Amino acid sequence: MIPELPRVSVRSIMMILIVVALDCVVYRSIATRPDSLTRNYWEIALATVPMVNLLAVVIARLARGRLRDWPFGLGFALGGWIAVLTTIFAVDPALDWIDSSLESTSFGRWLEAVPIRIEVAFHTILVVPSFLSQFTIAMITGNLARWFALRHVTRAEAERPVRGGYSRSLALLLILASLPALAIERTLRAKVDPLIVRRSTGSKAIVNINPNEFTPGLVAKGSFLEKVAGNKVRVENDNCPTIPQFARTTRGTTCFNDLRAVEITFLEGENSGKTASLPYCFLQPIP
Repeated sequence: MIPELPRVSVRSIMMILIVVALDCVVYRSIATRPDSLTRNYWEIALATVPMVNLLAVVIARLARGRLRDWPFGLGFALGGWIAVLTTIFAVDPALDWIDSSLESTSFGRWLEAVPIRIEVAFHTILVVPSFLSQFTIAMITGNLARWFALRHVTRAEAERPVRGGYSRSLALLLILASLPALAIERTLRAKVDPLIVRRSTGSKAIVNINPNEFTPGLVAKGSFLEKVAGNKVRVENDNCPTIPQFARTTRGTTCFNDLRAVEITFLEGENSGKTASLPYCFLQPIP
């Protein structure tokens, strides 16, 4: 006799597909940028997106009235969001501590011997403990909310679901599940894209050999770059691959420079009309 499989509604399947599609948007946003600039965003996404998905489903079901124990569901959602926000700020220091702790151990050397081991360990250490810790905090706050509710209302009232429409629950699911995609895309556009944005052909720029304090030593005294500093140029071609370079100041701040070559034509100075290739990070756009 074939056992009867659990029935899954079309609406439930649609909700799952929506959540998966929004997760793909998150990872695609990060994958389209250089890995050297998006490592922290990978860490945050892997550590928080699974719990955000669960919270979105719980809140959507809570709004629809599908959870009988609504005080627990409300406390679970509140504690889960607090745990997610805490993880965003704690994941990077935690990984740095784990890395420094394993660096001098035999296990750490064993991981470094084969790159795939590092990747597997990285994803395991990042995803599993992060989700379990967030889930544990959510369960604790959910039980505390249930205990508090039962001190003020009867069990029948606490288990009476708040009825809501399907449209409201679907809207909540869409909004909550899309938060990671919107937040990460907005952050990447604000912090990463300006560092690697392509200069359009015909745009004007000025040669700035000291755009910030993070480029010491990149320009030798008496070099060609120093001679053309301050000259206006016209961009002819900017399609070379990104060449990342990280510099650290005396204050310990790290900054990214892109050393990819950009073909330009000088518009002034003794090299006016001549073409050359200059590093991208030394070309400051002119509005």
